[in-house]
Amino acid sequence: MTTSASHTETENKSSNGGNVQESSDTTSNISPVPLYDVNRQYYFDVTFDNVNQKVGVRHHVRGKQNKMLNMVQSYATLERVGSYGLSNIMPSAETIDSIPLTDILPTVEDEFSLREELSIMISRILQKFIPAFSNLETISSIPHQYSEVSARKSEIVPLGILNKGEASTAGMIDILESFKEYVPRDRNGKPLPLLLYCDGLSCERVEGAQRARINGEDKWARLDMFEPAIQEWHRRLMYLQDTYDELFNFESHREKGTLYNLKHVFDHRGVSKNIMECFNHADELLDFATEGYAVLYAMELGEMETITDTPCNFPEDPEGKKHSTGIASVMKFHPNTTEVLNVAVERKLEKSEYCICRLNTGGTMIYCCNNTCQRGGWFHLECLGMLDDDVPDDKWF
Repeated sequence: MTTSASHTETENKSSNGGNVQESSDTTSNISPVPLYDVNRQYYFDVTFDNVNQKVGVRHHVRGKQNKMLNMVQSYATLERVGSYGLSNIMPSAETIDSIPLTDILPTVEDEFSLREELSIMISRILQKFIPAFSNLETISSIPHQYSEVSARKSEIVPLGILNKGEASTAGMIDILESFKEYVPRDRNGKPLPLLLYCDGLSCERVEGAQRARINGEDKWARLDMFEPAIQEWHRRLMYLQDTYDELFNFESHREKGTLYNLKHVFDHRGVSKNIMECFNHADELLDFATEGYAVLYAMELGEMETITDTPCNFPEDPEGKKHSTGIASVMKFHPNTTEVLNVAVERKLEKSEYCICRLNTGGTMIYCCNNTCQRGGWFHLECLGMLDDDVPDDKWF
């Protein structure tokens, strides 16, 4: 592997006390950033995850049964944003206590920045769905201090598959021992911290392996150089799971406009409360609901019956032109946001036909859990001859 060659050459130079230079390995496809820098703690990180494969046999006999192969796949990623100057020293209680609250709590500038970013995001939605705003200029990407380097594609080097399992402490120790060859060193040969990205459970297992080696004679034996962190996709999954735990409840299926209600009304049948099994479907439903509410709110404030109408009563600039960012600001921070949204949802849903009576909604209704129901989805209890006590706690067809 070209990365290993460059790393080994540079490492040997540093251990012999020579000048630190870039590797002369011209076959490496890694960017010109040196792989070793005494002023940089993290020059690359390693991401790993478990890979399981079931191996079955046609005839089960003694000593020949189905078995599960537990392996680990990993790759290294060259950092686009360097973490220069970050300290690995554990802060003392006095140091933590001396941190001013202004460094922790959001400031007026932070709130202003969030408002601006939310306005940009909503303006994109309006431009996408409402023809009257289609020609307005919006910011395609929100700039930040790392915009330029973040625009580059990550450089990834596959590290192969280890025939080791992480389920046990001994197995995780074995995996970390294999990762030692990728750990950077300082001039004295001591290990520098290496970020290990994985899922939440694997992070706990890495920490468990380090606790099991706590009595080691040095950092190499104690595995102290590894810094476990939750990988980006798993962080998104955890955030989405928390969101659905809060907002996606079966008990709300009769309430218009809730996530569970929108799932059935608009046939997002692939969504369940276990986000691990339906990540893309759940992410799509959340985007769909967010965009839908933004559009409904804009239509209500603009006194629009359909999205093709021309909105009115929106703020204008000195030249008399309507700007989507100004519209978005009013929408997001309107004092009667909840009231306007409720009215908008009620009006839009009441225009549909429901129940066997084919009339509008009203009164107490029950939802049919058949995703292909052709009789209206929502039904009046009175039309069905049902009472409130007849409504089941779980699914109803």
